[in-house]
Amino acid sequence: MHQVGDYLVSTVNSSEPSISFQAAQSLLQLTHILSSKPNSGGIRAVAGVASSWGPLAVAALLQLWDRQLSFAGHAQLMVVLTEHLPCLQVIYILQRLHLGS
Repeated sequence: MHQVGDYLVSTVNSSEPSISFQAAQSLLQLTHILSSKPNSGGIRAVAGVASSWGPLAVAALLQLWDRQLSFAGHAQLMVVLTEHLPCLQVIYILQRLHLGS
């Protein structure tokens, strides 16, 4: 999974908005998948990637928000962010735990 994530990280800042959007969305999905499997070491894996993949995906989506001039583009970004809100909460909690240690 880390190879997939590393590839997505390399494409998330693409100058092509559609590629950047798909990479950011996929990073959030990957983080969600890892966080939903705590018995298979998923939480440890998410803790390792949450410090880079999750915030990177959110930052890319917010940059796209700034670049999108159409309401349709904003609506699509909002759908992705709200679909992954629980995942973003897990990332935030894990980051806070990591900062405390």
